[in-house]
Amino acid sequence: MSAVAGSLERDYMKHKRRYIYTALEELNFHWDMQDVWAFQEMWERGWDCGQIAEKLGRTQEEVAVLVIDRANKGEISIRPGGWFGTKREEK
Repeated sequence: MSAVAGSLERDYMKHKRRYIYTALEELNFHWDMQDVWAFQEMWERGWDCGQIAEKLGRTQEEVAVLVIDRANKGEISIRPGGWFGTKREEK
């Protein structure tokens, strides 16, 4: 290991790692703000998160991370029905 790599590991990594596995690497967690606002509106209206994912062209896992992010930031609140909401959008 180079001196620079050793220094970076000591300064920034909380745990020494021999092998690195990146969870959910294939998913996209970048969001356009218009989609975030659309998500929040659908969330407040009680849409099922599967329907939200379909409407936004995203996976349910990507929407799940957005739910966690927006809840942690206080931008959405707990709702009746949780993940499943209270409303089923008609197709």
